[in-house]
Amino acid sequence: MKKILTLIIALFALVTISTAQESALNLQAGWSWSEGIISAGFQYKAFEVKAGWMNADMPGSGDRVNGVVATVIWGPEWDESGGYFSYAFNSIGYRSQMDYGGGWTDDYVEGMNILSVGYKYGSDFMYMKADIGYGWSASGNGMSYGVVIGFPIPIY
Repeated sequence: MKKILTLIIALFALVTISTAQESALNLQAGWSWSEGIISAGFQYKAFEVKAGWMNADMPGSGDRVNGVVATVIWGPEWDESGGYFSYAFNSIGYRSQMDYGGGWTDDYVEGMNILSVGYKYGSDFMYMKADIGYGWSASGNGMSYGVVIGFPIPIY
């Protein structure tokens, strides 16, 4: 009876360990219009949602503005490598200023939707990602890009 109970417990532990590592918390830093400079996210299998912080210069005066980025990613699991697709909303994606001779005025910042494709090189303890995409808003559009390094924290 003890052998059967030990076998059942071992099988249960094996199944639990093999399925529990399907999700992770991802912490990352770098430069990405679609993921921010610093971000954190939750990933379950091939699906990830994250929020990040972004700052950028205004095009004329060079003043720094801060914003947030919300991203949804479909791609490789947290410890795998491969291509991915993402949709992001960057609150400072579009920035505009005018110079009327007396200095930069009419500061205008608008959120931008961004669709990206990228590649992730992943392992158990870190990953690197690079992406390129296209962003649009009511006032303008343009290309986006990013390179980040991240650290997954498996959820057991």
